[in-house]
Amino acid sequence: MDKTTLVERDLDAGLQVVRRLEDKGISVDLAAWLKDDEAGTWQLIVSSPSVATSGARPVYDVLDSVLREKSDVIDQLSLDDIVVAEPDERIVRELKTRVSTDNGLYRLRLHNARVYRALGNTVDYGARVRVRGTDRLGTVRGIVPTPRGPRYLVLYDLTPEQLRPLDGSFRPPVGQDHAADDLEFLYVVRTGGGPERIPQWLAEATGVSTLAGTAVASPPDQN
Repeated sequence: MDKTTLVERDLDAGLQVVRRLEDKGISVDLAAWLKDDEAGTWQLIVSSPSVATSGARPVYDVLDSVLREKSDVIDQLSLDDIVVAEPDERIVRELKTRVSTDNGLYRLRLHNARVYRALGNTVDYGARVRVRGTDRLGTVRGIVPTPRGPRYLVLYDLTPEQLRPLDGSFRPPVGQDHAADDLEFLYVVRTGGGPERIPQWLAEATGVSTLAGTAVASPPDQN
């Protein structure tokens, strides 16, 4: 049956299908619900590198076995709701220009898509990242070219407790500039490029300085 409305139960079901596919040895580089704007219906798109070498039939066979397993979550789905694709197909390539993720599974919301995974691993403006060594989460809000490679201006996720002064004067850093090797990429939804000039507030928050309108990385603090 065509899905004209996507509800939370559908999102749960799609996520479980992808997990069960991987449990059965099917690698998945893209998984997302996509809406056909003309028909007004949603379908779960699953892309696997194995399709390029072995065709879609083996993946459909595994999907059929997954859907036949007893589960209150995925009982409402049928093979008619799912399309198997290969990574080089246009629909897959186009979606990956809009969003990229690591190998994890997410629930990223676009206006006509709900994305679990779009394997890309590209740190870009707006990317969600984890800082290696500290495990701090943040978002890339600027990129500064330097002779040693780009520096990524990351604003950290802060709780209200972290923002509150501890002794009346101290506040934790709200951000920092990092090299690519410092960051573990999580995902990015591309909505446009970053600022042509680094705003002063962002430079101050992440420890860089601006010179003649161009952001340059400050030398590390030696103290």
